[in-house]
Parts: sequence; C-alpha cells; structure tokens
Amino acid sequence: MDLNVFYAGVLKDVMVEDTTGSGLLSSVYDAEKPQPITIGGKRLVLPQRDVLKAGNKDDQIIFHPLSENITRAESDVIKQLRDLIQWRCHAIIVVLAQELGRVAATSSEHKRLGPQAGKYLKQVPDFDERTYDALVKKVLKRASVTDPERRLISITLRQGSKAKGDGVLRSANVHFPIFEDFARDDVDVMGTALPSKKAKAKIAKLFEIILGTEDERTAYSYGSSNMDAPYLHALLTAFHRIGVRLNAIVATHTKLLGDDLAAELKLDLDWVEGLEEFARLRAAVPPQKGNEGAIKVDAETGKVDSAPVTQREPVKEKILVAPPTARETKEEVDLPWEDGKLDANRRRELDRELAERREDNRRPVLGRREERREERRESGGTGIGDFLNKLHGTRTDDRRDTDDRRGGVRQRVFGGGYASDRGFRAGARRY
Repeated sequence: MDLNVFYAGVLKDVMVEDTTGSGLLSSVYDAEKPQPITIGGKRLVLPQRDVLKAGNKDDQIIFHPLSENITRAESDVIKQLRDLIQWRCHAIIVVLAQELGRVAATSSEHKRLGPQAGKYLKQVPDFDERTYDALVKKVLKRASVTDPERRLISITLRQGSKAKGDGVLRSANVHFPIFEDFARDDVDVMGTALPSKKAKAKIAKLFEIILGTEDERTAYSYGSSNMDAPYLHALLTAFHRIGVRLNAIVATHTKLLGDDLAAELKLDLDWVEGLEEFARLRAAVPPQKGNEGAIKVDAETGKVDSAPVTQREPVKEKILVAPPTARETKEEVDLPWEDGKLDANRRRELDRELAERREDNRRPVLGRREERREERRESGGTGIGDFLNKLHGTRTDDRRDTDDRRGGVRQRVFGGGYASDRGFRAGARRY
C-alpha cells in the first residue's frame, strides 16, 4: 500500500474526497455540491506530486498526519480527522437506531426479517409506536456532535494511558455519553423526559444492540506505542474497531435496511493494512505544516516541554508513491518532492491521466459510489442530508464548512448539532 492509497481509503470512510483530481479535499455529504474542507481558512489538500512540487501555499494545508511530531500535542489535522470520524460514526448510529426502531415498532415489517435479523426483536419485544416517537423526537433529534452533553459518541486523544509503565504513547478513548443517561434511574435523556422508565429502558437496549455491551464498548478504545505517529495510530485503530462493529450490524440487518442503504452505511476499512507500514509511509513525504502538532507548554512554569522522546528516523529508501490519481503502480519512482527522473513516456502518461481527471470534475478520485448516488430509494431521499433534514426540520442547502475553535471543520446539517456524512438512502417514513 502506498501513501496516497492509504490516505484515500481513510478519507473515503469519513466521506471526504478529492472531487477535482488536483488534491483539493471536499466533504461530499451532498454528492452534487461538494463542500471544501478547511482548517483556519486554509484548504486541506492531498500530498500529491504536483501539490508537493508547488510547495507550501499560504492558503493550503497538506494532509499528512503521519508527519506528527512525537514530542508535541495534537495537530490541527489530527483534530479534524478525529471530528470527521466522530461525525461519520454519529450519522451511522442515527440511521441504524432510527431504522431498527421503526421496524421494531411496526409489526407488519417483522415478517420480512430473516431469523438472524429478527433476533433483535426479541430483545425489544414491546418497542411500540410511542417508544419509537420518543426515540426520534427526544433522542435522535436532540443528539449533537458538538455538545458534550448530547453526544452519541465521543473520541478523545490523550498522551499515555491511565496505566503507568505500559509503554503506551498516545491513547484514543471512545466514550458513549448517552449511556450515562441510560444508567440513571429516571426518565431523563439529554435533558428531556421520555414517556416512562420502560420506554427509556427499551431505547437503551436498542442502542446496546447497535453499539454493544459495556465491555464491548470499552474495547473500542486503544493505546498505541507506535513510534512514528502514535496519535494517528491510536485514532485509526479505534475507528477500525468501531467500524468493524457497525459493519457487523449493517451486515446482519441488510434485508431490513435494503441493499442500497446498507451499502452506503458500510465502511470499507481497507486502509487497515497501512497501520503496519507507518515507518515506510511516513517517509514518502517530508513533514508538512499543520501536521506536526502543538508545542506543549508547562501550565505552571510556562516553559516549553523539551523532554527528549525517541522517534524513528525516516526510512531512507526508494518507495512506491502513488501518482496524482492515487492509483497503485508497480514502477519504482523517485520521491515526489525531488525532480523526477521518469522517462518521457511515463511522464506524459501521468500528465494525461491528471488532465483527464481535471476535465471531469464530477467524477470523484477517491470514491466509487457514483452510480448509487443517482438512484432514489422509493421510501426516501437521495442522501443523508435528506434523512437528517426530515429528522431535524432544516436544510443543508448552501451551508458550507466552518472552522471550529480547535481548528477542525463542521458542517451544520440539522438543528442543535452537526454531522458529517453523505449518500445514505434513508428509509425513514415517519417522524
């Protein structure tokens, strides 16, 4: 796996693509209106050959989280990737909860479920219309990615781990705040009252079916001892663990969800192989501004933390680097930031591929879901925007990414919170 293929896979799973072929990254919640991803007003771009040769521009940040500095805190790029992962998981959880709840509350739908998929109905036997309405109106509508009190999922990154001397450099801690509400012996969830304690218990059980038991949820967190990019390694490993769980639920309930919706909900996770190749991938591109991380300052003394930390030297060898189209090649080439020594035929071939990409701005470089985007599901809209607009009563049209206070980006897609995703064929019928 080469660097651009690895980054492309990760970004595709959080619904971010290069829709132009020139490396400029956009969120594609609405396939017809890609929205630029920015950090502090600077456009995020892939480390493609032409981008690297052009050098660092004042209005761009090159996406290269593997170049984090192990002696520093989280970088703006890592924070943004963490946010995008949270939003992607949040959107999948919302759709799964809404669809499983809808079918559970509709007895006429039960007969179309297979034995394996129908097992969950026995765990929520009295999930009626009233409970379903409470799920949608008082939980899913109020769920927020940015409000800590109303999050469905929260991922925090920290240095080390709670256990001392375990060799962990960075940890990604996965937490589901809503379960704290479920654990209280009252009728409140997210600051609003549900119809009864029984309704609360049934909704809690539905979320447990999707996200697992307490022990299973605890296992999503991960502590990394990787010496190349421990923040990124911890974050992506945790994302992979959550993704495996969500994919399993989608696979079990494909008949309930429908093939199109299930395909949109499924995470590819093909990039997981790259987690074992960080040293080699890191060396493909030099460190880039915005990826190194914030300098740590002691809160009491005000001095910069200069504690020595060992970090591997870049691998000094020729490696495979993807051309701008992010296609794999077996041909060994010089590193992209140097003057290339490709033969003239190969250079013309790469230039032609890039030109073709630029001519067709509607064809995503990093995605493969174009055909499904054009389809419409009988019961609903064309994407997650339509689904959440119905759920929350707002429109996503003409809304653009905005920078949050930590340097990440958000896209407002429903009242009271933010989410990032696209392309789901929502089967929701009643709100």
